[in-house]
Amino acid sequence: MEDSQLLMTELPMPGATLLHRAGHYYQLHQPHLALPPSTIPLTESSPMYSYPQPLAKKQCTNYGITRHLSNQHYIEKETSTHIACLYPEILAHIFSYLSVRDKGRAAQVCTTWRDAAYHRSVWRGVEARLHLRKQTPAVFQSLVRRGIKKIQVLSLKRGPGDVVRFIPNLESLNLSGCYNILDTGLTSAFAQEYPALIHLNLSLCKQVTDSSLSRIATYLKNLETLNLAGCSNITNA
Repeated sequence: MEDSQLLMTELPMPGATLLHRAGHYYQLHQPHLALPPSTIPLTESSPMYSYPQPLAKKQCTNYGITRHLSNQHYIEKETSTHIACLYPEILAHIFSYLSVRDKGRAAQVCTTWRDAAYHRSVWRGVEARLHLRKQTPAVFQSLVRRGIKKIQVLSLKRGPGDVVRFIPNLESLNLSGCYNILDTGLTSAFAQEYPALIHLNLSLCKQVTDSSLSRIATYLKNLETLNLAGCSNITNA
């Protein structure tokens, strides 16, 4: 038996030394094989047994990935990310795929979602459908904040003057089926130029006459489409 194959381990009992190889333990009775006291000092404050200290682990979190460093090896562990941690731009991109009704519901969840849902990119290309039976300036302010430029009026009590005045960048105005629109209402609405308005639908507005067309031609110079289907009082003159 070679001494290099033997390992010395301190025991609680003074003067006793344990020699062991793999899987075998022996009580040592040969004093000449024991280590001298100067080599392994035993004091009351020193631990009787020594254990290898575990390697320190470094943890770093970056974009939902937790990495533990042990023995210079990386172990990546996916962690969940709460939706409240998303940037407003990402929330706005998600909300842009919702329907118009669901976009409005998302804006009522909390202030963070409301700010994200009111982003202009969420409402790009959306046509708002309104019942304008009474004057509601707050509705127009909300539409301007969302960047909505297309309006369909389902019913209204007065002329469309409030729509074109409170939404200055209006591009499309659909008044189809608003049978109570008169020439006086259109004359009051189009009293100045609106260069952004390029689509106007007056179909089934049966009380509109040639007088309104003259006002439209004067102030809506950038108009590209004009729908007059069902306007029986329009002549070919």
